[in-house]
Amino acid sequence: MYAYAEGMEKSMKRFTVLIATLALTVGVLSGCAGSDTSTSSSPASSPSSTSKPATTVASSDPVSSDAASSDAVSSDSASSDSASSNAASSGSSNRSAGAVLSGPSGLAKMNVEMRYISDTDVLAIVDSGDAGKVIIDLRKPEDAQAGHIKGAIFAPMNKAVDNNNYTDAVANLAGALHDATGNEVGEGKELILVCYSGKKYAQAATDILNALGADMDKVYTLQGGMTAWNEAGHPTVTD
Repeated sequence: MYAYAEGMEKSMKRFTVLIATLALTVGVLSGCAGSDTSTSSSPASSPSSTSKPATTVASSDPVSSDAASSDAVSSDSASSDSASSNAASSGSSNRSAGAVLSGPSGLAKMNVEMRYISDTDVLAIVDSGDAGKVIIDLRKPEDAQAGHIKGAIFAPMNKAVDNNNYTDAVANLAGALHDATGNEVGEGKELILVCYSGKKYAQAATDILNALGADMDKVYTLQGGMTAWNEAGHPTVTD
């Protein structure tokens, strides 16, 4: 009886060990199966997660490039506008003598039609002190200093007439007007040209003013020049 009970106890122990072994085996197998499932799912999600940044980078590059190009265009436009703004603000005061000279005679257009003003009208201008009028004596320096109309400025034309030297003549006229009016064409003023008889020297100055871009509707020549002025007995000064 004792031997039978001992045999049953041993059988129960073996059965318990067997059950424990089976349970352990099932647990191990279940863990392996779970690990395989998570491992196989990971690569499936990986391309989608990496593809998004790739797409974002690719789409952002053209935008950056376009922005850079836009900035460059804006910069060029600003430079162009600045350059345009500077040219406009220079005005007539930046005209150079060389810019109006061409051909053997010095000017592209010669014998521009002259407009005349009488000596009595000029006398009225002198007496009134009209600041809107500028009298320009074109004679040789020594003759102009010997006696000229009050308030006149000096721009000798003798080199243009006698030697066909328009370089000096342009410089003389443009310089005198710049000193008197702030620009080289007397912009905003009426100009009255005075020479010996209202012909050669006045014609040279008229041609130069036309080439410089002066308003020719405001350029006049004293009819008969200083000859007519002196014959009429109008006053002169030597200062």
